[in-house]
Amino acid sequence: MRRGVRLVGIVSILATLSVVAAACSSSPSSSGGGATTSTTTNAAAGIGEKDILPPAATSAPVTGGTLKIVGSGDVDHLDTCCAYYTTTYELLRAVSRQLVSYQTAHNEPAPTQPVPDIATYSISPDGLTYTFKIKQGVMWDAPTGARQVTSQDEVLGLKRLCNPVLPAPPIGWA
Repeated sequence: MRRGVRLVGIVSILATLSVVAAACSSSPSSSGGGATTSTTTNAAAGIGEKDILPPAATSAPVTGGTLKIVGSGDVDHLDTCCAYYTTTYELLRAVSRQLVSYQTAHNEPAPTQPVPDIATYSISPDGLTYTFKIKQGVMWDAPTGARQVTSQDEVLGLKRLCNPVLPAPPIGWA
């Protein structure tokens, strides 16, 4: 009996080491079906980085291609209220609007000063009151047709953050 348990333990350890060794292998992985993978040629590729985003070449829009979002995890929610992970934020930033946002830049460090998006804003001298004014022409694509975004829409969005059934991950309500 002990010999069987010992054998199972040794086999388990060897299997684990095989998986770890395969995961750490420096050889390129092959893809089934004869597909090929292209890599970006730049300085990072020279030090072994593969399939990274190329530097921004121009500000002209590009039609077609593949959008690559680099993140350390998967998308958690496609609901702007409940999204929490950085990867999700990057995706939602490309397809949604906010009262204010941050300037898009390839600078290090990234911009930290909020800029108006669908609203202008002001802050009271004591720093306790923020006033947002939604810009005219910012529209919802509602089932009944386009309509102006209103302050009531924003209030509803804030109330959604307090939903006890599906609370927003970044907010820890007591």
